[in-house]
Amino acid sequence: MSSKKSGSFMQRLELKRELAIVEKRLHKELTAINKTLDNELRVEKYELDRMLTEPFGPVPDDQREHYQSNLNKNYGKACSQINSKATNDINIANHNYLNRQTQIYNSFAEATGDPVYFEKAVNGFEKLAARLESGNSSVYPDRKASEKYKNLMLQNAEESRTHYKNITGQEIPRHHHRGKGLEGTIAVLGILGGIILLPANMTGNVIVDLTPKATSFLGVGLFLVGLMAGFFWFKGRN
Repeated sequence: MSSKKSGSFMQRLELKRELAIVEKRLHKELTAINKTLDNELRVEKYELDRMLTEPFGPVPDDQREHYQSNLNKNYGKACSQINSKATNDINIANHNYLNRQTQIYNSFAEATGDPVYFEKAVNGFEKLAARLESGNSSVYPDRKASEKYKNLMLQNAEESRTHYKNITGQEIPRHHHRGKGLEGTIAVLGILGGIILLPANMTGNVIVDLTPKATSFLGVGLFLVGLMAGFFWFKGRN
């Protein structure tokens, strides 16, 4: 085996090792986020059930339905805030993963001249830019910083395109990358919204003045929308 092939083989081993590390880190972060989310939602549900069965202070019978409705509204608001924070955390974790993965592809391409990885780098840079176009404020809340980062990613993509063309004599096809941050957000909110509403229907609780039938229908609808959005989000990552 020549030294060039040996070096290329070792570089590919290092590439796989680095990619495995960042993927493991993402999985660990997402697991921690989901665990925290689940625990916080369980606490809110426990508090709701406790207050519905053992309300504080005397509540007249004619005001009990209104009292329960207010409790459920407050529960819904609390869950919405918890879900929103979890969604932001998930968006940031996935953005950091894609950013690191793309940098690894780009470094490997520049070190080896492998056009396959220049193409992977272009795809990653353009996806990162598209996430900012989709209004993913959880990553860069400041508009100027968001615009600066997006332009940097597009510039990096063009440089990688140039390297690819110099090596192969061909252009990398241009694709319109839809912002995956929005699809990830819809997936999380849809699935969690369905999980919240369906148990409420089974226990007979009224949420936001909706009948059990309407709550069940809304819960199933949100859950299905979440699954579909999750499918397209996951497909877009690969």
